[in-house]
Amino acid sequence: MVSFTLTAALALLAAAQGAVAAPTATATATAALNAPTKAPVIGAMDITIHASCNATQTRQLQAALSDTRELTQHALTHLLTHSTASPLFLKYFSSPHLNATTLPVVGLLSRLLHAPKPGVLLRCDDADGKCAANPSWAGHHRGAAAANETVICAPSFFTRRALRDMCARGYEITNEADKANGGRNLFWAGDLMHRLFHVPAVTEGAVEHWSEGGYEGVMEWLKGVGVEEQGMVGGNSDAVQYFALEAYALEVAAPGVGCLGTPREAAPVTASASASVSASASATVAPVASKVQAAGKECHTHAGGDIHCD
Repeated sequence: MVSFTLTAALALLAAAQGAVAAPTATATATAALNAPTKAPVIGAMDITIHASCNATQTRQLQAALSDTRELTQHALTHLLTHSTASPLFLKYFSSPHLNATTLPVVGLLSRLLHAPKPGVLLRCDDADGKCAANPSWAGHHRGAAAANETVICAPSFFTRRALRDMCARGYEITNEADKANGGRNLFWAGDLMHRLFHVPAVTEGAVEHWSEGGYEGVMEWLKGVGVEEQGMVGGNSDAVQYFALEAYALEVAAPGVGCLGTPREAAPVTASASASVSASASATVAPVASKVQAAGKECHTHAGGDIHCD
């Protein structure tokens, strides 16, 4: 009798379990939609890493922001220590006919390091579709769509280097022709410094690409700057990048030696490549960019809508 009762109980239990409906595809999808979103992460310099970045991307960007802080802090300390006696400062920001002062560059670097940056963020979700439309792009400023936001495209996570590798593996700061081994944007620190220069909340719109043509372009542009244009010198994006990278290379990475290298500019792109970028800009940027520069691996959108490619 006991055996019969136990058997019957087990049968009833099995029947009850079978009566519970298996989760449907709709129920599973609903649960996924209602799952908590990964919280954004606040990285170095008060920069937010958007929740669209996965765990590995977030770790890379955290390290990248820390590198950017280190590079920026070293450049600032160099200026505060040496002021206008610094040969590097004179090289990038002065000429015999200019009354050089470190204040504009000191102010710029200080804002990058210390200014509160609510809403300034890096995201990984290709919010405007430009990463997909331009597979070689490493990232872009969202411009008029969201002036405080920068999209980091997939190539960045495969090609960018950590600051600890500065001057290693044949790297040359001024070799813009070999993007895999040189140039001011190969390292996360230099690249993010550049990208943050284009965020109005960080630099108050005071930084522009006043010079073109890489390292030699900076040198040539500086020769032609008149006294009335002197205020532009400290806000020349390429000059600030080169200055920060060379100071770090000379004083930290390879003391007394550095790795400036032989200046080489990237080869001009074909007309079809330029047309491709122009078409993409016209389709995605409002207002339409008034100045579309040569297409290249390092492209971004300015707050005013202009597309710039290094």
